[in-house]
Amino acid sequence: MTSLFLYRERQRTQQTPQVRGTGWWGTDKPHLRETAAGFSEKKLSSAPVAVVSDVDSTLIEEEVIDQLAELAGVGAQVAEITDSAMRGELDFAQSLTQRVALLKGLRVEALEEVAQSLHVRPGAQKLIDWVHQHGGVFTVVSGGFTPVVASLARSLGIDQYKANDFEIHDGILTGRVAGDIVTAQTKEQFLTSIRGDLGAPVIALGDGANDIPMLRAADLGIAILAKPAVKQAIGSYLDWDHLDAVIGLAGFSDNSATGDPQH
Repeated sequence: MTSLFLYRERQRTQQTPQVRGTGWWGTDKPHLRETAAGFSEKKLSSAPVAVVSDVDSTLIEEEVIDQLAELAGVGAQVAEITDSAMRGELDFAQSLTQRVALLKGLRVEALEEVAQSLHVRPGAQKLIDWVHQHGGVFTVVSGGFTPVVASLARSLGIDQYKANDFEIHDGILTGRVAGDIVTAQTKEQFLTSIRGDLGAPVIALGDGANDIPMLRAADLGIAILAKPAVKQAIGSYLDWDHLDAVIGLAGFSDNSATGDPQH
């Protein structure tokens, strides 16, 4: 049976979000009328679960390569390529190669500068903690870059990650990617591996066209603030930036003492 959930944003007192019967997930802000924020036809029946998440514009608000491009003085050119890639208009590997080439000459210190400036989405830490409290793992697979993803993993308690690597010579980016590029197929394979290792249901989170195979391969794939084409391809989506809403959207209570599915 189709399961839909109505979610109300926590008030400033940090009260537990409530799930009211069946319906749409919505926000309830004083200056806005209630609006639909998320939808899923699926729910999971048990914890633990594994989460496999994209990073850029999913776990964090920014696209890291766009931030690096601003420091390199090529922001507009790179952002245009990024947007085309996320819409599925360009092959991701080709688009990444083009964007990285524009970063040639950027000093490696820029990676840490960008890593320290990123904004993690609200509720991300709560979601990660909830997964851990119920015996699961939280992993990320990113078309972004290892130094930045590793920094996020350390600060948030992410269990495992995979990302791209810059080729660096004498502390300067050469404009090339080192090793294999993380593609849509890489992301799908990463998810399959995580499922095999844990032997538990997998929730996947992503926003771009290159996330679609991973989202489809998951037990529950949720498009996060995604492009219309991605939402249409997946069906389950969250149009709200509070990632702890994923707990209820998957059918669970966010009561850390139970982790039981909602009925």
